[in-house]
Amino acid sequence: MKSELPETRIYRFESFVLNGDGLQDESGVSIKLQPQPLKLLSLLVSRSGDIVTREEIQKHLWNDETFVDFEHSVNFCMRQIRAALGDDAKAPRFIETVPRKGYRFVAHVEVAVPSAAPRRASPVSRVGPAAVIVVLFAIVGYFVWRSQTNSNAETKSQRALIAVLPFQQIGDEANLAYLSEGLTEEVIAQLGRIRPDRLGVIARNSTAGFKAEPPDIRSIVDKLGVQYVLLGSVRRSDGRTRIAVRLVQASDESQIWAQTYDKTDGDVLNLQAAVAEDVAGRLTQTILREPVNRASIKPEAEDAYLNGRYLWNKGTWQDLERSLSYFERATSADPQFAAAYAAQADVYQQLASSQRLRPRDAFPKAKRAAERAIALDPTLDEAHVALGTTLFRFDWDWASAENSFRKALEINPSSATARHDYAWFLISMGRSDEGVMQMKMARTLDPLSMRVNTDIGWAYLQSGRTDEAIAFLQGILELEPDIVGVEHCLEAAFTSKQMYEQAAELATKALVRRDIKPQDLPGYQSGNPKVSIEAIWRWKLQNLKRDDANAFSIASYHALLGEADEALQWLDRAFIERDAALVSVHVDVAFRTLRSDPRFEDFVKRIGLPWRSKAHTAEAQR
Repeated sequence: MKSELPETRIYRFESFVLNGDGLQDESGVSIKLQPQPLKLLSLLVSRSGDIVTREEIQKHLWNDETFVDFEHSVNFCMRQIRAALGDDAKAPRFIETVPRKGYRFVAHVEVAVPSAAPRRASPVSRVGPAAVIVVLFAIVGYFVWRSQTNSNAETKSQRALIAVLPFQQIGDEANLAYLSEGLTEEVIAQLGRIRPDRLGVIARNSTAGFKAEPPDIRSIVDKLGVQYVLLGSVRRSDGRTRIAVRLVQASDESQIWAQTYDKTDGDVLNLQAAVAEDVAGRLTQTILREPVNRASIKPEAEDAYLNGRYLWNKGTWQDLERSLSYFERATSADPQFAAAYAAQADVYQQLASSQRLRPRDAFPKAKRAAERAIALDPTLDEAHVALGTTLFRFDWDWASAENSFRKALEINPSSATARHDYAWFLISMGRSDEGVMQMKMARTLDPLSMRVNTDIGWAYLQSGRTDEAIAFLQGILELEPDIVGVEHCLEAAFTSKQMYEQAAELATKALVRRDIKPQDLPGYQSGNPKVSIEAIWRWKLQNLKRDDANAFSIASYHALLGEADEALQWLDRAFIERDAALVSVHVDVAFRTLRSDPRFEDFVKRIGLPWRSKAHTAEAQR
């Protein structure tokens, strides 16, 4: 992985060299750093001696509209950098933490300018991933089948796990990035459908960070618990596209299969048939189900679709919104392109759930797109998930929603997204034990996803298992301190237990992180932790009321403050908007004080939610 430093600059500090090729020791041996940590190190070194604020880091690494967990991500990057440099945060030789501001590179840096070298230019062109997908999932399926058939009956009943690492982009062509992203995503999707009873596929969120070359297979195995790792690369040169793939057995890091596909643009859409013929002798229909024929997808439609997936995977709200136009362009170019309709449905429901689009406008569009995708290709699990989420969070059609979630899991039991979203449905329906189990299965499939890990805490909490939520969340924070989402969930858990001192400590920490002085808030310095946290809640209310789209959140803070009339008024506004969060109102601990209010019970029944759920029973018993 190359750094973002200018190629005409070489930075030397102590025994390290940082240049356009990455980080090396003084003997020239490369030191592996994943892309984001390397990007951050390049920024700090290029501004040695200066404080680089956390806001600048966020903008440089993830742009302004990031919806990844920034605090967790930057802490992860710093740990990787310090490990590579042998640095100590408490006694730094290289990177100093400046509390509440950012970081500063403190080591002496020498800058050199080498002689110029000619740069090689290469053409930029479009190539679709569909051509190589069939052979990739066929080959992996074959080796999984072979390993299973050579084992005893007990082993046969166990599922193998595979991690598909991000395809490496070799070269500077701008359009290679979306192709690499598209290949990675398509391979994961196809592999998840080979033999769900025999093969589980780790979700992309958990493999996205493993972009170092060469990959650290042992680290991947330790973190993800997989038996197989699939690696690939994409290169463009002189009008030809070369895609190299190899399958590695994790136990001994041995390469058990490798293949290179080298085709001109004119051959790309025919590559699927050629590769399938090449591996036909290794396949059996008992292992692989018939894939959807994507050879007929029009090139301009596939091009737009891959650009959309590339933007979607960048992880910002701004890019998510931009991706929608590409997906719509794809379906305009090819109205039979089912995957593009499924992607539209997913984006619309995400934007509606986050209030970036009005639910009453966006959810119906999500539903239409999902239904169109399913009509074209009933085997698209992502379309069934998007439809299930819309039926659950907007239509309030519980039976149909569950059918959609179960269909998605029948098609692809390795879908972490399907299990995560189905978990929330089950908890809302009062089937909390099933919901927690599904959330834990999502974590198994996507073990490094901070959203899934945090939502296990919320699942425990909304199931009335508050002590388990606290223990689980504290366990995460022991390993990964200062994760904002986890701390917010833990604050809610402490509040639910009336542990106001601990809750106020976390709420205060969140304000300080944003450079807000809590002592300036009226009532904060009363000496009573309950009054202190209420002062913070009132401050949050003032900020939320600047936008009526936050009606559900506003209602929750009024409920926490014991202001039942105001809470119910804002819930009525959320009802009119069909806020996606309303489906959890009856299990949300913020509204616990309203559960004895007949007006709240009537409100819950208006939505059609089960009133006396297991969560309520558990709460009542404490």
